[in-house]
Amino acid sequence: MIEVTEKATEKIREFLQSQAGPGNIRILLQDKGGKRPFLRMFFAEPGENDTIITEQGITFSVDKELLEIAKPIRIDYAEIDEQQAGFQITSRLPMVGFRRR
Repeated sequence: MIEVTEKATEKIREFLQSQAGPGNIRILLQDKGGKRPFLRMFFAEPGENDTIITEQGITFSVDKELLEIAKPIRIDYAEIDEQQAGFQITSRLPMVGFRRR
């Protein structure tokens, strides 16, 4: 359901070690006012309707409905140069028919 590359796992663990808040990573659908929605990760407690998944010792939570239409979710980390790096989240998420609550 969730696949995390080795590089992404390494970077997430680095962030978790420096994070004082919850050790859970929540994956959400982000909608930026009319632009194409995309998946994002946040340090946050699981939501009421979330599925909890542990992958490579890291705990993720994803809304059950979102997970069903988006799975598999793949998390990678890419470094383009010293100033451009970040996580990339891909899925089979269709942009039509997902009801946000």
